[in-house]
Amino acid sequence: MCEWCAQLPLTKQIFTPRAYEEIIACIKELVEQRQIILVKGSCPLGQHRHPDGSWVGDVIFHTIQCPRCGELFTCSVDTYHGGGSFRQGE
Repeated sequence: MCEWCAQLPLTKQIFTPRAYEEIIACIKELVEQRQIILVKGSCPLGQHRHPDGSWVGDVIFHTIQCPRCGELFTCSVDTYHGGGSFRQGE
């Protein structure tokens, strides 16, 4: 991990849908500004809910990569059982 990506808002546990949505908004903004690379995800960034408000899946994840050092980070949530994390690694 480099000095730049060490500033990402990593968290061992995501407790609420609102906290998850704030992290995804931050990741989406960084991707749009080309400050981080989206490697893969279970859905497009910011499109984790259907129009009726329900989640698009029981598990939603996005893996990003620091363009400076190449480190991978994954944000994932279990919408069925609750909880999630934004952590270093894939």
